[in-house]
Amino acid sequence: MTMYYCDHMDRWCVDTGDTPYWLSCGEGFELCVGKLNLPCRIEFAKGWYIIVNDVALALMEHRRYLITLN
Repeated sequence: MTMYYCDHMDRWCVDTGDTPYWLSCGEGFELCVGKLNLPCRIEFAKGWYIIVNDVALALMEHRRYLITLN
């Protein structure tokens, strides 16, 4: 699945093919990085970011990310 940022809703969304799925703070998923699937969770402070192995990583709003929902 693809995760993308919606400017109008100011949230990250997952394209499920049917209806959009809006992610909430603390929600877990796996981020696909090459052949790796990294468990992470999404959070919000001054902006949206993910936590992977206790490391905070910023999300780029104009990029799409491949993910797997838990």
